[in-house]
Amino acid sequence: MPFERVNAITFAAGEDYPYASIIDPTGEFAYFGCATSPGRVVKIRLSDFSQVGALIFNPGENNLYTAVIDAAGEFAYFGCQTSPARVVKIRLSDFSRVGAITFEADENSTYCSVLDNLRNKAYFGAATVVASPSHIVKVDLATFTREGRLTDPFADANYTAAVIDDTNTEAYFLLGSPTEFIAVIDLATFSLVCESGFDTMGRPRCGIYNPADLKTYWGSDGSPHNVWSVIRCIETSTTKLFTGENDAYCAILDTLRNKAYFGHQTTPGKVVEVNLNNFTKERTLEFLPSEDWINTAVIDPMARFAYFACDTSPGIIVKVALDVPSKPCHLMLQGVD
Repeated sequence: MPFERVNAITFAAGEDYPYASIIDPTGEFAYFGCATSPGRVVKIRLSDFSQVGALIFNPGENNLYTAVIDAAGEFAYFGCQTSPARVVKIRLSDFSRVGAITFEADENSTYCSVLDNLRNKAYFGAATVVASPSHIVKVDLATFTREGRLTDPFADANYTAAVIDDTNTEAYFLLGSPTEFIAVIDLATFSLVCESGFDTMGRPRCGIYNPADLKTYWGSDGSPHNVWSVIRCIETSTTKLFTGENDAYCAILDTLRNKAYFGHQTTPGKVVEVNLNNFTKERTLEFLPSEDWINTAVIDPMARFAYFACDTSPGIIVKVALDVPSKPCHLMLQGVD
């Protein structure tokens, strides 16, 4: 059972702080968005693990913190941490910028997003200011226009992570400090279903949806960090990992083996493997010196390898070998600041 570091790529100067990541449905390329001004997207060919291009956005399209990709792998959408927020569309076939939309004045800083392939919509968590309601902004991808927003009166800070279920029925948006709770959104009606706070310490930072048990799993910051198991708005269990495994900022799901991998903002970075069958930690992988502060990650469709991005200048992508499976993997990923 490998679970080992295979290799790493260091980006060029100026390609700093990769916070957003996507992988195409075939597993041929991965794309990492940088928190730079203006934002940049770095393209990695996974067959030989090499950098094959970089795309620089227009001025003002800064700090790429979240991204989604359509089911066909034709277009990707990168959310900016700007005021107001912007979403930039890129065509992946020729790796080119198509256009951008700007949100309304109080819809700032997109930290997280999900894609609804059934309705061809994307949803971005947008902040306002502390003690003011935050918004979930709906984007029609067919027309690439802002369609509307859902404002939660209890959301008085940033949505820090979001996931969507495998039937495109509900999305789950997680609010961080000063209040930590989960909001469940009905996508057909674009309405709030329920919300609930967490009863444990730590600020939630990342999550996955597991179709095997219909639960969401959320990782937090903290020393050590917590992982929550949640059915919709009902917290079912909490596990606390070992000392030194702090600040989980990204999570990926391997549906073949029913395992989750949490990337940590430690020095050097660490990845913790959690068995979702019994909700226990199995192994920890520590990266090499200077491969620090893991922000985001993707897993390939066959679940052979995962790719973890380090919050460094320039950015570093670390390739990790997982156990060898026999059938394709369902992709679930999200990482946020």
